[in-house]
Amino acid sequence: MEVVCSETEMKTNKNIFKRDFEIFDTINPVIFTLITISHPIAFYQLVLICKGDFDWGYFIYQGMVTIAIGLSITAGAHRLWSHRSYKANLPLRIILMTLNTLTFQGPLYTWARWHRQHHKFSDTDGDPHNARRGFFYSQIGWLMVYDHQKFLRNSAGQIESADLEADGVVMWQNRNYFWWGGFLLLIQIMLPLLLGLETCVFRVITAICFGTCLNLFAAGSVNSFAHMWGTRPYDKSIRPRQNAWVSLLAL
Repeated sequence: MEVVCSETEMKTNKNIFKRDFEIFDTINPVIFTLITISHPIAFYQLVLICKGDFDWGYFIYQGMVTIAIGLSITAGAHRLWSHRSYKANLPLRIILMTLNTLTFQGPLYTWARWHRQHHKFSDTDGDPHNARRGFFYSQIGWLMVYDHQKFLRNSAGQIESADLEADGVVMWQNRNYFWWGGFLLLIQIMLPLLLGLETCVFRVITAICFGTCLNLFAAGSVNSFAHMWGTRPYDKSIRPRQNAWVSLLAL
């Protein structure tokens, strides 16, 4: 199944932009709290790293875990499930889904629909992370004011999601997201302790927060930096840009 969400569609079907969309304008207390708590903890971990106050064994382990989780965004949520750029067998889809759950960026079913909506209505009020509302909003602010019911109303009849609903792995995660995410987080905390890579639970938690925030920053940079700085070799009338540094970070 081909998912159509190209820039050409945006230009040749301009009437879609005449629709009025509901904007996110009220603080989401749960997401706002999680973001405002996790980032200071992540900054504390960054200070420890800069001071050299860490164990190399655990540093390498957590770095590899963070990279693997980050790749599940690029290879899984983005290229596989949002754009259907390639086909993946069941074991690979399960692995990507499991790793992607540890990004704590929402269920794949929701993430992919966000992204399809973003492509169809890029940089308009129909875009969940509309870059015209400013750098901070498109980077992370939109999550702080995210309203799922408004998103459902904005996207109703606008994007295709039948392929996602036919994917058992995606829908299983969507139904079980919260307990599955909690279970995986517990494993992520316990595993380095059981392996003897770290003895302090708080140090493990700060490292996980750092990795999670780093991946969130990388994903958000595609929405912010790459819509403000870079080259536009194909169509100079649109805001999205090619930015090599963002591409490298998001990889």
